[in-house]
Amino acid sequence: MKTFLLRTLASFTGTLMALGLSGLLAFILFIVLIVSLSRQVEKEFDPGKVEKGSVLHLKLSSGLLEHQPDDPFERFDPGSFQVLETLALDSLLFALEEARDDAKVKGIFLDLKGPTGPLARVMEMRHALERFRSSGKFIHAFADDFDLRRYLLASACDVVHLAPQGDITMDGIQGEMLFFGRMLKEWDVDVEIFRGRDNDYKSAVEPFFRENMSEESREQTLALMRVLWDEICTSIETSRGLNSGDVDAFVRRLMPSDGIAARELGLVDELLYRDQSLQALAARVGEKESDDITWMSALEYARAMGVHPVPGLDDLDEPGIAVLLLEGAIVDDSANQDDAFKPSDVRHWMKQVRDDPQVKALVLRIDSPGGSALAAENMWREVDRMTEEIPVVVSMGPAAASGGYYIAASSNLILVNTTTLTGSIGVFGLMPRADKLLERHLHITVDRIGTHPELGSRGFLGPLGDMRRQDITQQVDRIYDLFIRRVADGRSLTPVQVHQLARGRVWSGTDAVEKGLADRLGGLWDAMDQARRLADLPGDAPAVFVRTELDFAQWLEQIEIGSKVQQMFIPEPLRWINTDRFDFYSYDSRVFDLSR
Repeated sequence: MKTFLLRTLASFTGTLMALGLSGLLAFILFIVLIVSLSRQVEKEFDPGKVEKGSVLHLKLSSGLLEHQPDDPFERFDPGSFQVLETLALDSLLFALEEARDDAKVKGIFLDLKGPTGPLARVMEMRHALERFRSSGKFIHAFADDFDLRRYLLASACDVVHLAPQGDITMDGIQGEMLFFGRMLKEWDVDVEIFRGRDNDYKSAVEPFFRENMSEESREQTLALMRVLWDEICTSIETSRGLNSGDVDAFVRRLMPSDGIAARELGLVDELLYRDQSLQALAARVGEKESDDITWMSALEYARAMGVHPVPGLDDLDEPGIAVLLLEGAIVDDSANQDDAFKPSDVRHWMKQVRDDPQVKALVLRIDSPGGSALAAENMWREVDRMTEEIPVVVSMGPAAASGGYYIAASSNLILVNTTTLTGSIGVFGLMPRADKLLERHLHITVDRIGTHPELGSRGFLGPLGDMRRQDITQQVDRIYDLFIRRVADGRSLTPVQVHQLARGRVWSGTDAVEKGLADRLGGLWDAMDQARRLADLPGDAPAVFVRTELDFAQWLEQIEIGSKVQQMFIPEPLRWINTDRFDFYSYDSRVFDLSR
């Protein structure tokens, strides 16, 4: 008995010590986190000054985001306990335009490593680099190796250096898709698929009932890839002074390519190590050593020029335009999902625009694969209301498909990048039935009772009766017909014309303009110019971004430390285990998905 008490006491004492150490460790981590955030915020409020002869260091090591998160926790890296200095397209576009006419800036050193971002975003940044070069200033690029997207950016520069042992990996455009149809069939999972009338190209549901791509899916995907590849090749060949077809022949001959072959073709200028490339840059700006160069990071320059963080509407003190970013999936107000936006969000942001008398036009930047049909309809209504007051110009990012296109349909003007995934005008519903799986493989049976005969079909455990199936089919077709009507009214087309372009098909931006689904090619900067034109504003009228997140002061007031720490340190898959994730399978408005 004495031994038992001693062991119990020792175990209890050890537990208390472990809890105490855990609490102390958590407290230390919290202090380190706050210090790191404080230093980052101090840098953002005291960005420094731009010195004469500065060379901007444009470093792409953490990818190119659509916009800069206001919440520091979104940029916090738990591995290094640092707030990452991410680059965002919105503030970067403004910074490059400022630098183009800034006499203190000599040029840019484009430091390419790591991920870049979606192809459309890369192409938009590439156009911004070309506009910068049009001022006569230089852009000097270096990389240890190039993949396709990094080289796309480098090819817009006047000097491109590659490490002697580096490669240029440009193996065209390809994709792979997993299909679960055979597996689900063998597991006795019945998947009911509902697609709008003639929506043969609405291929997002195919992995759940097929074993390979349909002919329609293969047709649209290959057509899209060919348009993108042609655009890539033409851009590179034009910038590097190559003949038409040189890039495609190069890729077909060597995959991946060694640096010598790349230099012989003219894809790179010299094969130099990093220190040698920097020494060449130093000589170019009249310095003996690279350490003597007046360096300034692109992020610091953006802060110094007041374009990072992007100001809100309260900073607009003269007539100008507002820019609103709609990024992520489209969800209903009841949903709790990251990387998404809701009708209530859009109503709130639109009210900010509507209440500011200085806003004379609105640019909607849309990057969305789609989502809830009902939510998209409610957002369409907000855009349609806004067009009655001020011009609305849509700038489509990497994707404005399905629901993303739906909410743009009533705008005054739609601009797309050549590589924007556009259209996918269609509807689908997906309802898996798991009762056979449970009974045959786990010996779990399901019994039902209710006041009406087909209530069981509302859940994913019940059979889908003929009446319910017919009802869902009719509802999907109603949503599709409404989608067609919204596009027809907004694009001045007939419903028959829209249906021929629709059927769930995804188009490239180039094809979208040709087919009448968009008005012209161009990026965010071009969309802002068009918004000023429609509002009869001068070309230098200010543009500000609608705040869609809390600024740091608001964040401090509403911070929930426990929630934020949980989000940072609990693995993503575990955070998604909750009953809300099963709402998709129930029979309500959320079963109808406008995603591509």
